[in-house]
Amino acid sequence: MPLVSFSSNLDPLAAYNNARTIIIQKRGLLKIETPPYSFEFEGPGMLEGKVEIQSSAAGSAISLEVHPTTLAWLISIFLCVITVIPGIIVLYFLCIKGPDDFVKKLQLQLIGAPTYPPLYQQPSPPPPVVPEISPPPVDREIPPPPVETIKCPSCGEILPKDSEYCSNCGSKITPPPVETIKCPFCGEILPKDAGDCPNCGTEIYQCEICSQSIVYGDDFAKCPHCGTFFHSDHLLEWLKVKGNCPNCKEPLSEIDIIA
Repeated sequence: MPLVSFSSNLDPLAAYNNARTIIIQKRGLLKIETPPYSFEFEGPGMLEGKVEIQSSAAGSAISLEVHPTTLAWLISIFLCVITVIPGIIVLYFLCIKGPDDFVKKLQLQLIGAPTYPPLYQQPSPPPPVVPEISPPPVDREIPPPPVETIKCPSCGEILPKDSEYCSNCGSKITPPPVETIKCPFCGEILPKDAGDCPNCGTEIYQCEICSQSIVYGDDFAKCPHCGTFFHSDHLLEWLKVKGNCPNCKEPLSEIDIIA
């Protein structure tokens, strides 16, 4: 089949998409695609060919080349050798009329065909990246720290913590007693939250099991592995169940602990 050239009012991309869609709908296969608007195909039937599309003033300039495959020629020649008349009929329809009809149908649909849904589109450039502009910081007033308060023991009036007299009933505000503990080593009286004893310089330890301070008169023990302090009775109860140090998890027995 000779090369057939014609013009189409479709733009090159639309004509390219239409041609590819028509061939695929007729169960043809696309073999080689050459950018931007050319491809080779195989089928339908025993046909193969090439489509080339170029831009023109009218829209597109399309070139079609369709010819029978090698297998079609071999079948036709084989039948001509065996039976002349049927072979000639097969040769005519398979190798002459078949390509000519396919080119006419393809040409007719590409000239005035509606645009098929695109199977191919040129990649569009990515949209420009617009940097996000964060709004200026808003100056916010920092709220004042909360004022510590106490209740008047006589009338229940809420007062600042350092008040000496109640502004409502006039009674004297007695400050609550300060909780104290005794240093477990020297017996010095210390505030409950003291970290070190100012008298002997020893750190005030907390039992790792009950989280309470170890004070003067308490029996306490120390893990020989990590040096953590515990109330003795708490540690002994722990060892009966776990058999290891609550802090470092090393195996531990009653004989190992340092009292």
